[in-house]
Amino acid sequence: MAVLERTRILQRIEEAGLIAVIRSDSARQAVDTCKALRDGGVTILEVALTTPGGVHAIEQLVEELDDCLIGAGTVMSVAAVHDVAKAGAAFVFAPNVNLD
Repeated sequence: MAVLERTRILQRIEEAGLIAVIRSDSARQAVDTCKALRDGGVTILEVALTTPGGVHAIEQLVEELDDCLIGAGTVMSVAAVHDVAKAGAAFVFAPNVNLD
């Protein structure tokens, strides 16, 4: 991702002033919740990878909600970073620091 893209992502998050963090029992529930939030005006959505099928939910949301920034949270490994990046996540949050 280019520096300009990263800068624009950060600007969009700052402008929105809100990141909705979704922790669900299923990918379907996460997608439905995100769609309802978007309908309510929330445009920055983070799906926690504690959600079963979270990577799949991110992939589906990126495809269906092109007016939103979709990210991943509770990302605990380098492999998970690669998985969510491949799914199209615009940002990643982790509760730890792993320089790899």
